[in-house]
Amino acid sequence: MPSAFSLPQNDIDQVLRLGGSDDASRMRVAAQFMMGKSTEEIAAFLQQEYRGGMGLNTDSGKVSAWFDERGVWLARGDHARDAAPGMFIPWLDAADRIGELMDAGQFATNVELTETKNHYRSALAQSIWYLRHDFSEMTESVPLLSSLDEYRGGGFPEETARLAKALSDPQTLASITKDMEFFAQVYAQQRGILRFHYHDVPMLLEGLHNLETPWREYSTDMFAVPKTEQFITEDEVDEALTHGSSVSGGKGRIYRYFSDEHSTKERADFLREEYGIGGHSGALSNKTHSFEDHDGKGIRLSKTDCAEVTLSWNVVVKRIDTLVKTDRYLTEKEKAQLDATHAEPAQATPAEPESAVQEVASAAKEAASFTVGDLYAYYLPIVRDAVFADTAYQNACRNSDRENAMIEGNAAINRAVISLYDTQFYGLFMIIPLSTIG
Repeated sequence: MPSAFSLPQNDIDQVLRLGGSDDASRMRVAAQFMMGKSTEEIAAFLQQEYRGGMGLNTDSGKVSAWFDERGVWLARGDHARDAAPGMFIPWLDAADRIGELMDAGQFATNVELTETKNHYRSALAQSIWYLRHDFSEMTESVPLLSSLDEYRGGGFPEETARLAKALSDPQTLASITKDMEFFAQVYAQQRGILRFHYHDVPMLLEGLHNLETPWREYSTDMFAVPKTEQFITEDEVDEALTHGSSVSGGKGRIYRYFSDEHSTKERADFLREEYGIGGHSGALSNKTHSFEDHDGKGIRLSKTDCAEVTLSWNVVVKRIDTLVKTDRYLTEKEKAQLDATHAEPAQATPAEPESAVQEVASAAKEAASFTVGDLYAYYLPIVRDAVFADTAYQNACRNSDRENAMIEGNAAINRAVISLYDTQFYGLFMIIPLSTIG
């Protein structure tokens, strides 16, 4: 692990244990080792599994971590990106160290190791059902994935549970795998058999083959992961601000406004209006139990086991100004997408939730880009169902006036989009006003 700066090994190990995006992360990582994946394959997996940052209050002091495509960045204090002095661990080295922890029974708990294969089957079953439910009318007379038919019926959770259990039977697994192999061949020649094309069919097939191979067993006496107090790092705060206002096109409008000369007060007033009142989950490093809330006073960031961070609008102005000036607010891809719209910035206005959803549908229908259009078309019914099932929105419709219902409706749409955990769709939704796509 090349670095002139170093940290206690216990601190590094704790970062690797806790750095995943949710509570099931250690099981997903453990599965890679149980399946006997190579170090290179595990390193590539870790690059996708660990995102954003985290802070730990250790016995040696504050330690911040940041995960990117190259590896893990570590430093003392409240930030790790571009920190000096700091420590860098490439993903290959991180994979090696986690392997050592797995061998020593010091990475995951005994319950997590016991449930890892069941969790893998459940996640695979869920993805297979997503695929099956997206069959087009072309498949009505073609017996594709017919081995799944006996597990259909009831709600999606029930179907997933039945299929996950069935995947533990070798004969059933072999039958479903054979069906998936045939489906993959047909799909390669005729993509029209699916309505949408975001399913990674080779990955599903690989997942089934992984279940056919022997899994290595690991043991541990660890009943719980060592407890360490955590904190929200400065890196995470900056990253949260680069998400924009959670209003369609908001990030682009903010970037354009801050690219011009305005006073601090004007910028604070602009942000207060742009953000409005609302919030969303998954706000910090896409962690499941993290939240962002904003109102007339400013922004609040929270994450489980961490002290809340409160930012006034004047503080937000200073931070966004720095991000824009240092070219860290938009990625190069986002800049290109923003320039491609050739649209004048417009103030965000509340819209009826149903109208906003219809706007998504219109954008998808008219989109010339396959990627953008198909994304919106794929997620439209999911977002619509989530909005109309949103308790806060339903209560606002029953008990509030039209203005509050519209505000809560837009918040429901934002919550639905965030809950999809699709960074490509989320990025497009934040940067480009839906009305300018196409």
